[in-house]
Amino acid sequence: MLDFFLHPPNRRGRRLAATLALATGLAVPALAQPGYLAIDALIAQETYQDLGTSGQAISVANPDDANSAPVPIGFSFPYAGQTFTQFILNTNGFIKLGTVAPSSAALYLTHPQNYTGPGVFNSTDPLDEFIIAPFNYNLEPGSGGTADFRVSTTGTAPNRVCTIQWKNVRDKSMNAGPAGTLYPTQFDNFEFQVKLYETNRRIEFVYGTATPSSNPIGFRGSHTGLRGVAGSIPLTVQKSSATPWTSAVFRDAAYSGLRFNFKSDVRPTAGLTYRFPADLCPRPANINVSVTSGTAMLTFSGATGAQSYNVIYGPAGFVPPTGGTVVTTSGTTATISGLVPGQPYAAYVQSDCGAGLQGGYAGPVFFCQAGTITALPYVENFDGTGANRLPCGVTVENVNGDTARWRNLRLNTLTASQPNGMRIETRTSGGPAKDDWFYLPGIQMTAGQNYDLSFLYRVGSSASPERLEVKAGTAPNAGAMTTLLFRDTLITRTSFTNAPRTSATFTAPSTGVFYFGFHAFSRPGRYRLYVDDVRVEPGPACAPVQGTVSISNVTPTSAQVNFSATFGPSFTVRYGLRGFNPATGGTNVTTTTGTVALTGLAQLTAYDVYVIRDCGAVGSSASIGPVSFFTPCAAPTVTVLPFAENFDTTPAGRLPCGWTTENINGDTIEWRNRRANAQAATPPNALAIRTNPTQRMNDWAYSPGIQLQAGQNYQVSFGYRVGAGTSAEALEVKVGAGASSGQMTIPLFSNGRLINTTYQTATITFVVPTTGVYHLGFHGFSDANRLRILVDDIRLELGPACPGATDLALTAATATTATLSFTAAPGATGYSVVYGSPGFNPQTGGTTVPAVGTGVTLTGLNPLTTYDFYVRTQCAGGVTSGLAGPRSFATLCPPPTLSAPLAENFDTTPVNALPCGWTVINANADTAQWRVLNLANLTASPPNGFRIESPTPKDDWFVMPAVQLFAGVTYDLAFEARAGGAPEALEVRVARTAALADLAVGDQLFVDTALTVNSFPNPLAGQFTPTVSGTYYFGWHAYTGRDADRLYVDNIALTASAVCPAATNIALDTLTPRTAIITFTPTAGSAFAVVVGPFGFDPLVGGGISVPTIGDSAIVTGLNPSTTYQAYVVATCPGGAPSLLGPVSFSTPSGVGLAPDALAAAVQVFPNPTAGAVQVRLHQTGTPTTRLTVLDALGRVVRRATLADNATHALDLRELAPGLYSLRFEVGEQQTHRWLSVQR
Repeated sequence: MLDFFLHPPNRRGRRLAATLALATGLAVPALAQPGYLAIDALIAQETYQDLGTSGQAISVANPDDANSAPVPIGFSFPYAGQTFTQFILNTNGFIKLGTVAPSSAALYLTHPQNYTGPGVFNSTDPLDEFIIAPFNYNLEPGSGGTADFRVSTTGTAPNRVCTIQWKNVRDKSMNAGPAGTLYPTQFDNFEFQVKLYETNRRIEFVYGTATPSSNPIGFRGSHTGLRGVAGSIPLTVQKSSATPWTSAVFRDAAYSGLRFNFKSDVRPTAGLTYRFPADLCPRPANINVSVTSGTAMLTFSGATGAQSYNVIYGPAGFVPPTGGTVVTTSGTTATISGLVPGQPYAAYVQSDCGAGLQGGYAGPVFFCQAGTITALPYVENFDGTGANRLPCGVTVENVNGDTARWRNLRLNTLTASQPNGMRIETRTSGGPAKDDWFYLPGIQMTAGQNYDLSFLYRVGSSASPERLEVKAGTAPNAGAMTTLLFRDTLITRTSFTNAPRTSATFTAPSTGVFYFGFHAFSRPGRYRLYVDDVRVEPGPACAPVQGTVSISNVTPTSAQVNFSATFGPSFTVRYGLRGFNPATGGTNVTTTTGTVALTGLAQLTAYDVYVIRDCGAVGSSASIGPVSFFTPCAAPTVTVLPFAENFDTTPAGRLPCGWTTENINGDTIEWRNRRANAQAATPPNALAIRTNPTQRMNDWAYSPGIQLQAGQNYQVSFGYRVGAGTSAEALEVKVGAGASSGQMTIPLFSNGRLINTTYQTATITFVVPTTGVYHLGFHGFSDANRLRILVDDIRLELGPACPGATDLALTAATATTATLSFTAAPGATGYSVVYGSPGFNPQTGGTTVPAVGTGVTLTGLNPLTTYDFYVRTQCAGGVTSGLAGPRSFATLCPPPTLSAPLAENFDTTPVNALPCGWTVINANADTAQWRVLNLANLTASPPNGFRIESPTPKDDWFVMPAVQLFAGVTYDLAFEARAGGAPEALEVRVARTAALADLAVGDQLFVDTALTVNSFPNPLAGQFTPTVSGTYYFGWHAYTGRDADRLYVDNIALTASAVCPAATNIALDTLTPRTAIITFTPTAGSAFAVVVGPFGFDPLVGGGISVPTIGDSAIVTGLNPSTTYQAYVVATCPGGAPSLLGPVSFSTPSGVGLAPDALAAAVQVFPNPTAGAVQVRLHQTGTPTTRLTVLDALGRVVRRATLADNATHALDLRELAPGLYSLRFEVGEQQTHRWLSVQR
């Protein structure tokens, strides 16, 4: 943090506040504050007298943050309207008069740099009054030993002095701010005193030696000064930390901004004294002065107790009591006569209360007897007049009535000749445009005589250009300023150093008094403008032409020169090729008027023009110029094709010969030949136009005239692109019989949403209705605040006998269909469309279908697949065109049906695309709609998010794909949204279809009609409980009913508030070519089903086989051999969303193996019946293993095993109950069974 310096540290600067108050009739700060005024305070250098052990030590409970008991002063001391005999010392560098302690022992600023905390002058506690503070800071014992607080009253009545001393203290290191930053000690040891004087009531702050610490140097803010009753205005001492203690300033004002700042490398010298005299004889107030005929009349308001008044006046700048003439009056008026015209004066008024008691000086007020300037040169550098005063005869006019006006200020190095200069400053960044004048005194002039005015000017910041003009007139007011001498509308120079003097010549139209006026007319919110070192002197005998020289009506061979022909009698217009020397060359045209036609010029040529005034016997004036112009080409009609234009052979900034523009919207932006380099199709140039930030584009560029024949096919092609893909542009191309928008009648191309940042080529065939001259017209009509359109490589040639279709496009697509369109070709009788995989050869491959009109709908396509297509035109007589294309298109993904939980943050979706199945609805059919954009840190989860930006009221939706919901389950919808500037309106609804009519009346889950949060995170939510199971659609609706800005949505999530307990431990137990047994571990509270379907299916939204479970398993039948499946266990329960376990993936075997009877012969089971011990023998089953399943009479599985081929296996079935059991043996797709009887 930096501290700063407010005002110059001089005596007159310290008096400024009261000076202005008195001179303008404002009240001087009331003495009832502490009874002392800043204008009387002064700085002195005395000898510091350490009290040592004299006087009385003041006891405190703690040398860090403590108040003493009341301490006697030794005499009565009047202060702030009361009389005190005691004081309380605070260890933190102040005393309070009286016997009541201040509100806190720890009364100081709690942050050393940002001035937070109470402090003695910030506190609003009524106990914190009658304060005298030489150095109020958080103090502690210093390195010089024990902190010592002491009082000593010396002298004899009535001239006693009470000295209060702080010794061996230092500013305490503090941790402050949210981060707990350490602000270390600056003065390792310090001592200082307060002195109270008995009779004259003077107060002094005397400072001893300050020993610097070795800590890093940094500024600290303390409170220093006097305070009267609570709530009154204090007398404060202020300085920046870099300002010497001897240059502190005194203010009758509370601290605001700068405090009494200090740091270790700027210290007081021992004995430095701040002296505050009491004002015992009050000053007069409300001094006013009027001047007429060399006499000044002063009036003022008397002061209580005054018996007479001394009026002291003299040349401006004197300070009483030194110098000046004294006029004594017993009343409240005084007359000063014998004023010298043009001499600035200052006057002060002093009260005389008798008995030798005189008050301080009120004033000064400034005045002068302004006179007409009769002797030249007149020189004004503003340095001979005090700051904030105007030189004698200089006046200002604040036309716009704001608070900013021209002022003469002490600017030191900011002026051309130090210290003063004229400056105007706009006070606020959003303030009005400047409209302010200052006028020089009237100057006696002679008719026909020339007068030269010269001056210096600059601005405060090159980033804030200013405007200045100078005029002459017959009176010092804006209405009388009639002759323009100088104007600069783009001032960016920020220094007077090496700045050239600006000169202008004025020829007096008549004998009389004339005034020069300096007019600041900068745009709103500009900064500072300076003028200095003004000089008026006699001009040359023959003055130059007045005003400006302009060129108009420029043709390929002629131009018109225009200027003011005042004060002829004749003029010479001298012109030549650009850069010619007018002293030795050029062609002369003599005239007595202000208009000259130049003829016989060469086309495409740059010229310079000078104008010279001829004054007869006294000679000629200096030349005014050069003024430059460039002749256009003589555009011929194009009669030979092809016509081609890539804009590269014409210098950037000029259109090729014959090209013209039409700026219909009347702004300053139009089509131009731009050096686009990498943004040109063939570098370096391209035809380009940028958008207006606040106004919709409406601009045309026209080609030269081209001779075309009726009935002939013509083909035009051109490349086009935009400046940025995030800024959609609008372009149309037409042909017309004239180079104006009203004559553009044949449409060729139109696209209201160009987003391609690489060149695309448009090729169009057309026919004109009649033979004649036609122009190509390129029309930009983008919305405001887009970026740029570029057009390049334009070519017009004869078209084919059977032209090809143009503008091949995809107009709609689904997962399996695509609707294609194209623009009809002249003379076509029909069309066929050939489509196939990207890169296919349309001559030998692909699929050919006939078109219906100028479009076709393709069916049976594959989802998420890219295709190429071509169009062939059929013309009369069996003639066909070449193939137009290819044009690529892609089918969409199959619209998914989603299920909860789900989440979408759009980050994997390509920019300007939509996630699979998501849709947008542009209900108001404007150019704005919801888009997925790469918004970086403007999203909740970078980089992508949904955004809509509209210069018009919004009515736009984006809709989530179908979501499978279950009746009675409550679903929680969460998302984040924010506004881009102005408040936005957003709602979320849910319906059974994605149709606008259903969404508009669907259940409203969220609404905010004035969404003002403009940053993420901003979590929002809604809930929905369907009454019917099925698919639902969630839609986000932007419906701001005014021209707002941008609306963002990101991080969408849908979850069920209650979920059924899921099963565990899903496994594939048995698999055959057509069956599978799935096992799992059930959990309490849910019912279960096994759902099997193709790989990647969603078991909650269909597409699979649901199989009831028996206990902990399910037998799935009807499978296909050699097929991959996935199986889930779906848990359902009342009031909860289904939960899933799985998937477990498997592939059925091929089914190849033994014939059924061969498998039966390979299996033997014995003994049968059995008590429980069974032998199973397998021999040549055709596979290494055979699956065995034992089922009871109810079909329940009671045992499973996998048995090796060519072996005998022992089974222990003794735990089974007696009964009949089935043994199923499976090899591949083949099965065989054995019945087994268990008996006991």
